[in-house]
Amino acid sequence: MGSIILILPIFAFCVWLLTTTGLRVFKEALANGRWTRLLVIIAVGIFVGWFFTFRMRYKMGATLRLHSFPVPSLFTYLQDTTWVDSPLPRPMQLLVYVVDFAFGIALAFFPFKVAEFFQQVKAEI
Repeated sequence: MGSIILILPIFAFCVWLLTTTGLRVFKEALANGRWTRLLVIIAVGIFVGWFFTFRMRYKMGATLRLHSFPVPSLFTYLQDTTWVDSPLPRPMQLLVYVVDFAFGIALAFFPFKVAEFFQQVKAEI
């Protein structure tokens, strides 16, 4: 149940980034006819989301391995000499999959948010 502490803010970040920058990039691509750029961004986001959700595995010390990023969906720990899986409950795991996949898609739009920030700062200077 402790994963909910990670799920809510990360999902809120994804929704914020996709509804602000993602929507702006989508509208600009629609107005300028740059569909290929938008399709590449979406394809990269889907690939990164898939990779984060289903392929990402990393170690947190010598006795703990985590599956998926940024919210782990499976914890594997070393007990004596065997690795033991400790999965989340199924509803929580599905929610983690949604958040991890949305994070990958939102991450594709993050460079646009950084560029938008620097444009705004430059305009104020």
